[in-house]
Formats: sequence, structure tokens, C-alpha cells
Amino acid sequence: MSSRCFADINDSSDLSLTQLQNISATLVNEVQLGNISQVVNLTVSGVAVVEPLPSPGTNEWNATTTDSPYTTIVEASRMRFNPAPEPQHEGVVFKTQPKIQVLDAQGQPITQLGTASQPWQITASLRPGGSNALANLTGNLTIEFVNGWANFTDLLITQFGSDFYIDFVLTSPSDKNFSISSDPLTVTGRPITASVASMTSTVIENNYFAINVELRDEVTSELIPDIAWRGHTWTMTAELDKPEHHTGEMTGSNETIFSTSTSSANFYSLNFTSLGIYALKLHIYTTPSAYDFYKDVQVAVRSQSQTNIVIQQTTLVEMKFESDFNTVVGSDNKSFAIMMGNYFAAKYPDVLVNSVTVTEGSIVVTYSISGGISGVNTTVYGMCDTIQNNTGFTFNSQTISLSGYLTVGGVSYYGVSCGPISTTSSDESSTNLALIISLAVVSTLLVCLIVAIVLWKCKVYPKTKTRDLNNYANYIGNPNTIEDILFREQSFMSIRDKSAGLPQAPAATTISNYNTHGRASPLPFYTQKMKQ
Repeated sequence: MSSRCFADINDSSDLSLTQLQNISATLVNEVQLGNISQVVNLTVSGVAVVEPLPSPGTNEWNATTTDSPYTTIVEASRMRFNPAPEPQHEGVVFKTQPKIQVLDAQGQPITQLGTASQPWQITASLRPGGSNALANLTGNLTIEFVNGWANFTDLLITQFGSDFYIDFVLTSPSDKNFSISSDPLTVTGRPITASVASMTSTVIENNYFAINVELRDEVTSELIPDIAWRGHTWTMTAELDKPEHHTGEMTGSNETIFSTSTSSANFYSLNFTSLGIYALKLHIYTTPSAYDFYKDVQVAVRSQSQTNIVIQQTTLVEMKFESDFNTVVGSDNKSFAIMMGNYFAAKYPDVLVNSVTVTEGSIVVTYSISGGISGVNTTVYGMCDTIQNNTGFTFNSQTISLSGYLTVGGVSYYGVSCGPISTTSSDESSTNLALIISLAVVSTLLVCLIVAIVLWKCKVYPKTKTRDLNNYANYIGNPNTIEDILFREQSFMSIRDKSAGLPQAPAATTISNYNTHGRASPLPFYTQKMKQ
């Protein structure tokens, strides 16, 4: 600290807030860097300061608290990473961004570094001498300490290489001796992949097909902002993968260059000569040589007549070959999908085969088909016939046949017999639920029927059956016992002799012969007849 500074401190004239803040920051920095004893030529064991108060009415003034204004200043001893930097690959922000703390002599973090108005700052830089002299460190390289932490957020190294060191040096206050450096870092090359940004939605045979392809980071999926960061030219060509499995050919201009401004390339005039599923193989490579890879794109091509198909239903159909996937298909799963897709696309032109995928377990082929309800049903029945007929398919010099397995829309298909078809757990639960509901309904109907029969037997039938009035008259005026009533009862409750033979048709009741013995008849219609 200069004598001029102390002269300013002892000067009784008014000082501006900025001057007071500068004096306070200088004092605090000298203490924390361990220089105060040399400056004042005294042994200083501890320092506490009161920072200048901000001007009244400002935001800083409003944020002032009534806590003790004294801040104890602690001398800094060293820095540490918590955590240290860890790169991902070239051109991408580090997987782990560095965070730095300052410790005192006892190894405790210091939370106050500098003053509130002038906090400490630290700057990162890439040390010369790495394996790639073209590499640079980019991002926000200088940051402030906040509550004792210097947190970097977007550091990256622009090109691949090894033996990279990053130095972090205190730059405010400036002290080159107060720094920390990373371990040697290795940065791998950027993995790049091609991504289809857009393509013709409805592709018709013998019509132009367009596709736009972008270059993206394979890990982060970010668009590559500068595809010429290494001075490369990017080229893309198009061809059919295994043309023998396709129903037609591809024509048109099949080579293009990627634009450095958009990181993308386009084909505008490709043409497919007949309906079917096509495996378009895009070859992307650089000049000079550094990158060389492929992008596979499946293209469903419609015939002209298929443009009139009204889509009423879209469903997934799954079939299976009980064969070893690696032996038959291996890495040629896309070509196998094209072969299977074109077989059914050509056989059933009344539906659209949108896509075909092939997965392991043994060899599972999944179709997405669309069309009218009748067309979809016909196609599904036809697929089932293919299973029943034990149709063979030859791929990579091996002939295989479909197993008795078919699902439609994710559930087992029972429309026709296709051999053993597995039942999914959802099917079983649905069947069980339907069975329970059916049993409950039947049980309820049976109970209702039994109750109705009992009521009819006990209440309705006794009032409607025909009685023998001559026999009935013999009991008029006589005491009726339970036995008499049951004996006269002409029903299943009667106790009369059951050995009299089969029941006979009831004789007509002759009301005119009915003898009342001078008493009124209990039947009202008989009284009216007698009066006549």
C-alpha cells in the first residue's frame, strides 16, 4: 500500500463514496493476500473493517441491515477445486464445470473475498503446449467470487487433443502467485451424426422426393454451429441399401454438399419407380478425411392409385420367426425389414404399409398399416394365411418360416386359426372380467325367475284355476279342515291319491246343475244366471 494511500486516509477533507470503497478494498485485499504486515511494518494478527455506507436512498442503502457493521478479514492461504474441470469432447461445454474455493491456513473456506463493492475475480486460460496448437479455451473466462465460490458455467475446448492444462489465476486484485491449475486434460473428437430435419410426407412413385439432413452432436443432439471448425468440407450421397430387396429403383441426383451457414444438406429430385418400402442409405463424409458415417432412412412409397385410399384405421401388426436373430439378420435388420415390408406391400395394395421394424426376440417384425376397415381386415387375414401356409422367406442364404404368432393392435388376434397364439395378460384379465359379469347377470336372472315362479304358484294360479262346483257344494256349510282343503286342491300341493293315473283334461263346469240348497251362491255370476 502506497504512502499516498495512507495520506488519503489521514486527509480530513471529504472523500467520495468511490474513493472510500477503493481504500476499503485495498486494505482488505492486502490483509487477505498476507501483505498488510509488510505494508505497515508491523505484525498484524487480525483486522476487522467497516465498509463505507452507500448513499441514502439507493438500492444498496435500502439493503443495509442493522447487523454489526464490522467484518473480520481472514488471510487466504490456498485455492481448491470443488469439483475439478472434466471435459466432454471438443466444441461442447465441459461435463463438469470447475468450482473454486479459497481456504485459510486451517483449511477452512473463506466466504468473504474482497469487499461487497469490489469482490475478488479469477480468470481461466489454456496453457500453451498441448498436443493441438489450434485448440482454444472459450466461454466466460473471468468470474467473481460470490460467498466464497467462483463457479464457472460454460468452459469448453474447441478442438480435440491431450495434455491440456487450464490455469486459474487471481486477476482482481492482481496476484499471479495466487492461482490453481487443472490436471492434464484429454479432449476427444466431437461425435457427429446426421438427423433428418424434414422430408416429403407423402411419397408417390415416379414423383420427386425431397429430404433435408442436418449435422448434430451425437451426445447432446445440438446442431453443429460451425461444421468447418477444422476446415472440412462435408459431402452426402444417397443410394439404396441392398437393391435386390426392393420392388423398384431410385433415380435422380444423389450427391450434395452441406452448407456451412445452416449445417444442413438437401436432396430435391430423388425418384422411386414403384410402390414399396425403400431403405435409403445416406453416406456422409469429410474432405480432408476425418468423418465417415451413414444414416439410414426408411421411405414408404405409394402407388398413384393408393392416393385415393381413405384412412379409417391404422394399426400395428406383429409377426415372429422362431429363429436366431444374430444368425439370420445380424446387423442387416433394416434390409430384412425392407424385404418383409415389400412382400406384403405388393401383395395387399389396398392398404398402406407405413413402416416396418425388426427387433430381437427371436425375430419380431412389426408393421404399421393404414387403410379402410375392410382393407385392413383383409390384410390381417392374409397375413394369418401366410402363417398357416408356412410361407418361407430367404435372407442371407437362409430360409425361415413364420411361427404361429400374430398380434393386432397389441393384442392377440383370434379372427382365424393361426396355430398357437399367445394370450397377453390384458386379454386374460379382460376375459375374466367378462366371465364374472356374465355369471353375475345370469345369476340375477335366475333369482328373478325363481321368485316369479313362486309368486305365480302361490298368488296367481290359485285364483285362476277351475274348480268342480258340485264337489265344492258338498262342503258348503261344513267345517273345512286343512286335510279337506288340500284334498280338494287340484295342484301339485294336493294330497289326493297320486296313483289315479295321469291327469285328465278338466271337465266343463255345469253351473246350471249346481245345487245351492236354498242358499245364496258364493259365485256372483251364478246368482245373475239364476235370476234370468
